[in-house]
Amino acid sequence: MKKILTTLAITMMVSFSTMAQSNNPEKSAKWASDKMTTLLTLNEGDAKKVYEIQLEKTIKLNEALKKYENDEEGLKAAKKPIYSDANNKLQAIIGKEGLTKWKTYLQEQKE
Repeated sequence: MKKILTTLAITMMVSFSTMAQSNNPEKSAKWASDKMTTLLTLNEGDAKKVYEIQLEKTIKLNEALKKYENDEEGLKAAKKPIYSDANNKLQAIIGKEGLTKWKTYLQEQKE
């Protein structure tokens, strides 16, 4: 189970890293929150909270990408707390099952 969650977390990091590089945090956050809203059937209030979390995460990722542009290990280390914080906040809204469903969706999109 731990290996599956680790794999899903890494996949999610790669997916969102790619989106974060678009330098349009609002667009990336909207994409993620719209997909989560549809997938998890979120109400309007929860959808707005998810968008805010995704926006904050994407902004922080953009900052880390700029700061660690030539330092892969530094970037990797900087991303961990960003994703951890976002996942904890998301789990508080959508629950553990919802977060697992979201990560599974991202994994399927990657394949």
